Amino acid sequence: MTRISSCCLRLNKWLAPRGAMLGVLFFPFGDVEDLSSKPNPWHGIEEEGAVFVFARAEKFTGVSRARCEAMTSALKKLDYGIEVAAKRLDFSSAWKAWGPWSEDDNEAVADCDGSPCKVKINAAEGAKMKAAPEADRKAEFFKLVVDRAKAYVSGGVRPGYEFDGPIADPWVVFEKQGLKNNVAAMKPRIFVRRYDMEKMRPIRQVLDVRLAETRGRGASVWVRDVYVAHYFDSWGELHELTCDPKAKTAALIQGLVLEVDQMKSKSFFWIFGRGKVKSIAREQGPIYLDKIRDKLVK
Repeated sequence: MTRISSCCLRLNKWLAPRGAMLGVLFFPFGDVEDLSSKPNPWHGIEEEGAVFVFARAEKFTGVSRARCEAMTSALKKLDYGIEVAAKRLDFSSAWKAWGPWSEDDNEAVADCDGSPCKVKINAAEGAKMKAAPEADRKAEFFKLVVDRAKAYVSGGVRPGYEFDGPIADPWVVFEKQGLKNNVAAMKPRIFVRRYDMEKMRPIRQVLDVRLAETRGRGASVWVRDVYVAHYFDSWGELHELTCDPKAKTAALIQGLVLEVDQMKSKSFFWIFGRGKVKSIAREQGPIYLDKIRDKLVK
């Protein structure tokens, strides 16, 4: 494992589903009581193969109950696009969240007649795209994404894309680092989102976004990809706000898991370009977490 941050982080007050406080070791980062205050905020980055884990911790003082409630409300209202009812999975009114589509975007779909192509699919899906007339390929592409959502909602299945082998499960990555998943038993909540990340093509996603709240003491949001394009085979988020009414403090713990697809490539072109890919990922991960933080703290 490549370690960019060598510190070890203990999350002493991790929010549990019913408000119980758990002592949890967050490998290989550190102690919120220390790292969230000096420096404040604190950032950490870990790499293991194609998987990048970004962590952020920040401690707030002088937090009144009203301020805690305001931050919790903002956390609950984070924008992940348009929600699709998981029971019916009718995406017809949600695809607009992926717009606008540039001429290049539309051509990428129309020209896709196998995997790999300029949209993110696997070999079986590529065969279906090839069988569809060029004019119908966008509709076929949408159908393939819906099929992925159905497989996810019914059985938690997340197929891979271009490269052989399973893709990383961001929630398993978080749990292996000692973070308690307090939303695992909840039903999926499916959202369609387009995210414009700096220096990159638009990222079109279908996400499972789940929320756990403890009244007066904060909330946590867990996010996992159902489908994601471009650049990443896996995308996962964790945003945890814990308030201590007696001490009038709050801790915001955040994590972002990105599995960078081309880090798996064995082609000379991508092996040569891995340094640039790593550089962009290392830069954009902390920026993403900072932007989420700024939506909670105004």
